[in-house]
Amino acid sequence: MPTSCFTLRSVIDYFISSGSGVYAAALDISKAFDNVCHAKLFQCFVDTVVPGCIVLVIENWYSKLCVAVRWIDAISGFFNVMSGVRQGSILSTRSFTVLINIVIVNLRDSGVACSINNIFIKCILYADDIIVLSATPSGLQEMLNICTETIMDVDLSLTVENPRVFILDLFVSILLQTCILVVHSLLGVTVLDILV
Repeated sequence: MPTSCFTLRSVIDYFISSGSGVYAAALDISKAFDNVCHAKLFQCFVDTVVPGCIVLVIENWYSKLCVAVRWIDAISGFFNVMSGVRQGSILSTRSFTVLINIVIVNLRDSGVACSINNIFIKCILYADDIIVLSATPSGLQEMLNICTETIMDVDLSLTVENPRVFILDLFVSILLQTCILVVHSLLGVTVLDILV
């Protein structure tokens, strides 16, 4: 998380000091770990050249995953888990990373982003949160379209109740430093903490 905030702050500082702005959008994948489609996950493993024998072992584990629900003193019968990865498991975190990497690859291939010394910074990820960065509004829209399509392709969805789009430029930076504004939460860190 500190690395994500440092990267975001560095990109913003670079563009503001160059006299231009950064257009950013904060996205959240809805119940990401709970909704991972096992078939899509296994296909991602195959596509990223995970050895077939390893994919078969993981697929075997997930096909036998079952749970019961405890409520007060009662326990339900066991039932199969058809989607999701277990939160807190090392394998689950790595599996979700392989799945979400498709978003990064598609953004990389788009050719739209913020560039610093020929290094393209398109997005910052932390767990199921994504911040996409662009130098133009049209570039940001293209990146949002790519994220939406890619996330839908792996049978996940974005939380749309509180979309957050930020225009960060010299004027906004000065305004934030001199005024107390409504604080927006961004990856658990306030925009004021990042910019000031």
